[in-house]
Amino acid sequence: LPSRARAHHRPEFACLAPARMDAQPPGDGDLGLYAKLPGSIRRPRQVFLDEASTESPHDHASTEDFDRLTPMERAAYVEVTRMEVAAFLAWLLAHSNGRFTAPELLADIGRRGGLRGEIERAWDGLPDDEKGAWVPVDAVAFLEASGVPLPADLQPAPAPSAEPSQPPPPPT
Repeated sequence: LPSRARAHHRPEFACLAPARMDAQPPGDGDLGLYAKLPGSIRRPRQVFLDEASTESPHDHASTEDFDRLTPMERAAYVEVTRMEVAAFLAWLLAHSNGRFTAPELLADIGRRGGLRGEIERAWDGLPDDEKGAWVPVDAVAFLEASGVPLPADLQPAPAPSAEPSQPPPPPT
């Protein structure tokens, strides 16, 4: 394990061994990624609402306010969620001692509800600064390399087209 991972290693997570390695390759299926993560990992919309309530406690932002944001305005909230997801996955992978991939571990969490609760309690019990220590330098690259299918709200926004739009050809 890397030195940072050794410092955070908790032997009681030996139960992270997936129950059945011969199962179908893990996919997001009917249990989305968020269903397999601790509830404390916020979706972009919740990051927006939390920030709005912190900045101006008397003004109440709504989900409709978030929906009206442009993709560029949403990007910062999406980035925070990606960082939270990446930190959790880095922590989880370190506790598996490198024996399993992130998709294998998440599939196992989806199959074994008790394991999800145990992992969630352990993650949520970490102080925020310890969670922050697990954020990879490049969260996007880490998530892409992890092989975990990301939900639509964490997908990169399409790059703006560099070419000016052309009018459609005249009808013939």
